[in-house]
Amino acid sequence: MRFLGGLLCAASMLAWHNPANADSTFDYKIGTDWSSNIFQDASDLPASFSEAKLALRGSLALEDSQLAYALSASARRVAKYRFADQRTAGLELGYTRDLGRAVKLTLKGASSVGATATCFSPCPAR
Repeated sequence: MRFLGGLLCAASMLAWHNPANADSTFDYKIGTDWSSNIFQDASDLPASFSEAKLALRGSLALEDSQLAYALSASARRVAKYRFADQRTAGLELGYTRDLGRAVKLTLKGASSVGATATCFSPCPAR
């Protein structure tokens, strides 16, 4: 997650360097919830969980082109079953350039990394 913090910081500095050329949006969601089937399988084990999501989306207007970016991170923590915790981070980049009156070049790329545990044996029912 340190890598994502660095990316968020770099994108924020780039967007706020020249606010006239940048358009950025910061989204977040933090909460707790309860599921009657936390593993979504036949064991039907109930548990509560906490979830947090952060996203920074925006675009930078360059001379004849536009650069769009999106950075996201999410974490889900299950207090009762710590091996069920999940973490993901993602980066999306897009570049658009007008090559002519009717021709536009668009390049897009995305990458994501996640950490999630898997339980191979079924948990006993209570």
